Amino acid sequence: MLRHPYATMLFDAGVDVKSAQKFLGHSDIEVTLEVYTHLSKFKEDKAIRALDEHLKERKKEPEIRLLRAL
Repeated sequence: MLRHPYATMLFDAGVDVKSAQKFLGHSDIEVTLEVYTHLSKFKEDKAIRALDEHLKERKKEPEIRLLRAL
């Protein structure tokens, strides 16, 4: 039962999937991704913030293009 939270903590910490696979002793990476790794509230919130930041930057692009043209 502790393997699921451990896998999720690795994911939350930004550990790459290949390393997580090795740490968990899985021969198939699909097992690591599909069975053991779960989307936590922390990771979901982080993804939403990243998307918000990306969209804010995209809004600035026309201004940047205009400045480059000058």
